[in-house]
Formats: sequence, structure tokens, C-alpha cells
Amino acid sequence: MPRLCTTVACPLLLAASCLSAHAGYTHYWTWHEPPSNVAVTQCVADMNRLIEARKSILVSPDAEGAKPGILKLEASKVDFNGFGDHACEPFVFPFVLTEKHDFNFCKTRGEPYDEVVTACLIVARDHFPPSVLEISSDGSWQDWTAGATLYAAVFGKPAKNPMHASSASDIGFWVLFGICFLIIAGLIAARKFGGPHA
Repeated sequence: MPRLCTTVACPLLLAASCLSAHAGYTHYWTWHEPPSNVAVTQCVADMNRLIEARKSILVSPDAEGAKPGILKLEASKVDFNGFGDHACEPFVFPFVLTEKHDFNFCKTRGEPYDEVVTACLIVARDHFPPSVLEISSDGSWQDWTAGATLYAAVFGKPAKNPMHASSASDIGFWVLFGICFLIIAGLIAARKFGGPHA
């Protein structure tokens, strides 16, 4: 029985954590100082190019009778969501609030519109350095492959990772690894020292 627990418990734990992570899959950006209007306008113009390239899977969330492909594009703000069952939270940028309310996030659950969200955050890094805008994610850079591909297709240059080295997913991996290790070690010790003998 302990051997069965060892071979089943860890994969089940990994699967459960992957499912829950996917369900809450979110990207984050924090303003360390207010962006200039000129920089925001330039950034939004580039983001609008990405939105135009994938407008068939996007809607303007506040538009009455929103339909894919018909988006309300603005010069100083981006606001879009996935469509129908593939929607989650709208991506609103720059979404700069006052004083201490500088932390923003967009939960996508990894729905198809996630590629546009991540591509937009890659664009944001082009316009704002980490000292002004911090970007992080529940996913790793590898999870941003679709967004990086979209960025490269639209701008004709390779995408660069906009996150700092220790994103939430990297920390989460090591926490999960540690939990798995402890479960296996505990099961082995129980079998060796306290388990029933055949």
C-alpha cells in the first residue's frame, strides 16, 4: 500500500495543483510611478496593432451587443476580453489609479485571448522599464509562447521576457516540488519504520 501511495499521491497532487493554477491563471502589473501621457499613447498604439491582428477572438467588454472582431479602439486605453465561454476578466491598460492603488491584474484562465494579453504586456515592457512598471505572472516565460509568437509576427522582431527572474510560477514550482518531496519521504519513512510488516 505505501508503494501505491508513493506512485499515485505525487502525480495526483501535481495534477490537482495544475488544474487549480490554470483556473486562476493571472497576469499582474504594478506601476511604481505614473506613466507619461506620451508613453501611454505610444504603448496603446502598439497594443492596438496586436488587437487588430487577433480581433476575431476579442470583444470590447463594455460595448452593447459586443461581437468578435468589432472592437472600440482608443488612443489612450486598451480594454478587451475573450468572447463567450472563452471570456474571463477584461484586460484594461494602463489602468493607473491614485496613490496606493497601483497594482493591477487580469485573470485569463489561459483562455485563447491570453495570447493577446501576454503580447500586450510584452509591448508594455518595450515602453516602460522595470523601474516604472513591474510585470509578473502565474505562468512562466514558456507559458507566454503564444503571446511571444503574436508579438514577433506583428512587429517583426523577437519578443523579450518582460518579467523579472523569480515570477510567481517559478516560486510555485519549487513549493510544489518541496511538498511532493516531503510526501514521498514521509511515505518511505512510514513504510520503513512504522508501517505494517508483511
